[in-house]
Amino acid sequence: MGVIAAENLLATFPDGNGATIFLVDRTPCVADTTLRTLRRGGWVVCVEKADVFDWLSEPRPLDAICANLF
Repeated sequence: MGVIAAENLLATFPDGNGATIFLVDRTPCVADTTLRTLRRGGWVVCVEKADVFDWLSEPRPLDAICANLF
C-alpha cells in the first residue's frame, strides 16, 4: 500500500476510529510515510510478513478484504 492508496482510504473512511488494517505480503515494503498517514487517520496498522493464503487459513475476525495482486 502506498501513500496514494492510504490517502484514498482516509478520504473514504476519514476516521479509522481504532479499526485495524492488516497489510499482508511475503516481502513487506510499506513506507514509513504510509504508516504515519494511516495512523494519523486513527487506524491501527499491522504489517504481516506471510503468504496471503497461509495468513487467511488462520481464523480471525475480518469485516472486509481488499487485495492488490500486482
